[in-house]
Amino acid sequence: MRRQLCVLLLKVWGESVGANLATMNNQARWLQKSECESYRHMTSHDVLNSRADAQGDVICSLRDNIRRLLTENEELCDLCCFLDDDRQQYRRDATEWQKLHQQMATEITQKVFRLAMTACRDAVHAFHTDPRNPPQPPRLFYGVH
Repeated sequence: MRRQLCVLLLKVWGESVGANLATMNNQARWLQKSECESYRHMTSHDVLNSRADAQGDVICSLRDNIRRLLTENEELCDLCCFLDDDRQQYRRDATEWQKLHQQMATEITQKVFRLAMTACRDAVHAFHTDPRNPPQPPRLFYGVH
C-alpha cells in the first residue's frame, strides 16, 4: 500500500509538475517573444530616430542653402537692374552721338558743297572775265589735285 501511495503521489506530483512546467515553458516563450518584439521596436525606434535626425540635418542645410540662394538672387537682381540702367544710359548716349554725327556730317557736306559752289562760281566768273587765261580748277581737298 505504501508503494501504491508513493506511485500515486509521484503520479499526481508529476502531473502538477508537468503542468507547471508546461505553463512555465509557455510563459518563457511568451517572455522571449515579448523581449524580441520589444528589442525589434527599440531598434526600429532607434533607426527612425537616427533617420529623423539625419533628415533634420538635411532640412537645416537646405534652409541655409535657400537663405543663401535668396540673398544671392537678390544681389543678382540688384546688379541686373544697375546694369540695365547703365545699358539704357549707354543706348541713349549712343543715340545722341549718332544724331550729333549725322548733324556734323550734314553740316560738313553742306559746307563742302557751298565751298565747291563758290569755287566753281568764282572759276566761271574768272573764265568769263578773261577767257584766254583759264583759271586752275579749285582745290577743294588739300593734298588732292
